[in-house]
Amino acid sequence: MEKHPVTAVIVGGGHRSFIYADYSLTHPEDLKIAGIADPNRERCIIAARKYGFSEEFCFESAEELAKQPKLADAVINGTMDHQHFMTAAPLLCHGSFSQAACLFCKRPNLPIYRGHKTLRGGGSLRFQRFECS
Repeated sequence: MEKHPVTAVIVGGGHRSFIYADYSLTHPEDLKIAGIADPNRERCIIAARKYGFSEEFCFESAEELAKQPKLADAVINGTMDHQHFMTAAPLLCHGSFSQAACLFCKRPNLPIYRGHKTLRGGGSLRFQRFECS
């Protein structure tokens, strides 16, 4: 059976994400970066050139990415801690990544805003299932 690399998109094109995405440069048989969502267009272009994907797979936000057909198997969410939930929710609830095998966040316990309409229950997403509204 032929082995295919896991494909991933980056959410938040900064130091955190690039550390994990750089694994694809030394192990292309294991990981391939397929796109990025970041409001800074310059960072998106740098990522596209560095990881070898077309600039058409550069998006301004996680919401814009969520509207696209599925681009990858996984998401590397490297946004700042306080942005993890707000960037993960659109992908998990409304986008083509709602059935993704993996959403990797730097911190295992995302800040959850109790009473937020998107989640029922609250608490840590690490081992807790949540429902999208």
